[in-house]
Amino acid sequence: MKRRIPLHKPQNFPPDWEARFLTSDTIPTEEQLCRRDHMDDEIYNEWKLQINTKALVYAAMQALNATSVTPNIISKSIGSFNRVFLISFPSTKDTPEFRVAARVLRGKGRMPGRIEATAAIMSLALARGLLVPEVYAWHPGTDNPVGAPYILLEWAKGEDIWRSWIYYTKEEKVNFLEEIARHHAKLAEPLPFVGIGNVRFANAEAGHDLPPDKMDSYRVGGPFLPGPLCTQDSRSAIWPQTIPTSLRDFWVAIWQHEVDFITSKHGADRSVIITDDEDETPATLGELLEVAASVRVLIDKCVLPSPNDYPSVYEPCFVPTDYAFRNMIMDPKTCKITALIDWDDVYIMPFLLCSRYPEEICFSDGVDEDRWDKSGRFPFLPLDEEGEVPEEDESIGIAAPNGPPTAERGCNRSEENQGSEDRGTVETAVCPASHAEDDKDGGSDAETGKDEENIPAMLDADEVDFHRRVRETRLRREYEKLLASADARFASDGFWQMREDPLKIQHLVMSGWAEWLLYASWIQERAIEMKLAI
Repeated sequence: MKRRIPLHKPQNFPPDWEARFLTSDTIPTEEQLCRRDHMDDEIYNEWKLQINTKALVYAAMQALNATSVTPNIISKSIGSFNRVFLISFPSTKDTPEFRVAARVLRGKGRMPGRIEATAAIMSLALARGLLVPEVYAWHPGTDNPVGAPYILLEWAKGEDIWRSWIYYTKEEKVNFLEEIARHHAKLAEPLPFVGIGNVRFANAEAGHDLPPDKMDSYRVGGPFLPGPLCTQDSRSAIWPQTIPTSLRDFWVAIWQHEVDFITSKHGADRSVIITDDEDETPATLGELLEVAASVRVLIDKCVLPSPNDYPSVYEPCFVPTDYAFRNMIMDPKTCKITALIDWDDVYIMPFLLCSRYPEEICFSDGVDEDRWDKSGRFPFLPLDEEGEVPEEDESIGIAAPNGPPTAERGCNRSEENQGSEDRGTVETAVCPASHAEDDKDGGSDAETGKDEENIPAMLDADEVDFHRRVRETRLRREYEKLLASADARFASDGFWQMREDPLKIQHLVMSGWAEWLLYASWIQERAIEMKLAI
């Protein structure tokens, strides 16, 4: 099946869609799909979307011009920002079964313009040759028959990577990192745009379709729309409407927005308490503004590579904020990546920032506390650990909760949380002991045992952590070499050092003032160091 409606604008339902959908009575309601037996009214009402599931199914039928067959729909997962439904068109004598992932945004995920930005950047990535699920349709608001913002996506085939990774031998891990590095290098390829921020569909003339495989169907520019990883902890409501083209000016714009927002909200009284969560250490406006001033020092004093000496590090490319195996789908037979998912937190940024290691080789537990504090404790910039690792310990990992995947019982993300930036499900959120969504064949902890079976008795926890830090340090060096072999820019002199401060500042400005308070001690100490260094 293929998309049959324009992609550059929100999906438009015909006024008589219900009359056309003659078999709509067979579609279960949201409550029938999503309400578990253990949910009382309070729990269900907290998580329900109040959507018309018949309209959601029709949206898929219309987008694919497949109105002669009534598909099935089931709920697959839910998290803080959206619920994912699976819409399945049954096979016929002429066509195989066809699956569509329908992501419906919950309240926390409904930032104006977010859906279009996700649809546009995924479509651009697909046009650039990246393995990305195809977008079939989208709508940004609640003023549609579905009753909520949604996006319809290709259902990517394959299995989770992260649960398999921990059981790989050293050689298997290096081989798989080579596969990941190829896709990382593809993300880093220069794009034909000027600017920083989000991708949007270009403005089309009335009645004119924008072919998604053409670069002039897209544009980059404001207003800036951060993804869920940036907004989930930020209390800011309005983000900058125009985005500068230089990295430092971008940081200044986001920083100024945060300061303006918090001062407009709390006024001039520097003694007012601005934190409101029960588990937070109380902080005053004055304390925050002092930290904010130090953040500005970091921005102003950060030594960025010279554009004359290193022009390539400023070339725009796809930069993921959440770079982890959980956002990759793999063919279990070939061990090749079949899809890169979760594009809500991907932006167009300078190549310099497309330099995070995969999260799974950034282990830092048990690291020297003084060194860790000095570095700022940024989890995406782990400290290197040197040392000897016993040969027999080379393949020891931290076991997955459901034991090693098998051909019969794989842990298939596409069967659980396809196309979602969320990590959990409603079952684990509200009733973790009673029911978590199972693997596709019903695997559970009770069937397979726990971590202890995979750790030799002669090693204590500190030794296990040390060995893992050493192994992952070596894997990071391998990953750097693999990236350099795919793209010479990664081999630029001093590249892996020059990107450290920019990555830290990028994280701070994107995460907002609540994160500034969390990193306050390091921010203020680093600001003093930078002042003295100039």
